[in-house]
Amino acid sequence: MRWLVALAFLMVFFMAASPALAQQLLVVREWFEAGCAPRDSVIEHLKERYGERVISRGFIDESQLLEVFATPDADTWTVVIVRVDGSACVLVSGKNLENVAPKLLKPMGLPI
Repeated sequence: MRWLVALAFLMVFFMAASPALAQQLLVVREWFEAGCAPRDSVIEHLKERYGERVISRGFIDESQLLEVFATPDADTWTVVIVRVDGSACVLVSGKNLENVAPKLLKPMGLPI
């Protein structure tokens, strides 16, 4: 719900400065809402269509969970926000996910 309030604020703010940008934000909101379905359905779709499974998750706040799905070879990936009502919304997806944590930690002398 917070993202919707923030998006509304940004739309009002940018409407005065740039009507085109405000329109783009509206399109993003509509796309985000259209990408929502029950979490079980989203998980099944990602598994069946792309072979993706959850590889990471973390709480955004007390009412939203962020999950990252990817194929075993990291060829495709999807970021999903799960709401407290059980719906899941696809935020973004892409190709060629790369795990950079070991590359960043090793030069710093941190255990991997």
